[in-house]
Amino acid sequence: MTGVNKLEETNLSLHLPLYKASITGDWERAKKFIQENPDAIRASITVALETALMVAARSSKRIHFVKELVKLMEPEDLALGDVSGFTALHVTALIDNITVAKMLVEKNPGLPNVWDKDRSLPIHRAAMGGKKEMVLLPVNCNQRRC
Repeated sequence: MTGVNKLEETNLSLHLPLYKASITGDWERAKKFIQENPDAIRASITVALETALMVAARSSKRIHFVKELVKLMEPEDLALGDVSGFTALHVTALIDNITVAKMLVEKNPGLPNVWDKDRSLPIHRAAMGGKKEMVLLPVNCNQRRC
């Protein structure tokens, strides 16, 4: 792996089962891994420093996985950024996944105000991608009011 030191390579190898579960949406496998490795829930599991939440949030087919993962996370865990400073909400805004966006903001209402390294908020990313519904989503949205 070019550009990755041995420690990072080891950590990525350690979290490979969680990465695979995040991609496939296999919640049972992920839950077992997290129970055995509690710190994995907030660990970087890709070379781009993405968490399992970021990987899973890329697909609208993994909503159950994301929901279960969010239940186990602390609100501040949702604000963890990847190498570009993207949070799970940035990722969700890019793909226009309203359901996941609502879950994330309900757990951490400050998440829409987290800047990435290019000084863009999730709403900026949604607007740049032409995601009108995401742009119009109220910042203080939660499932009781949306």
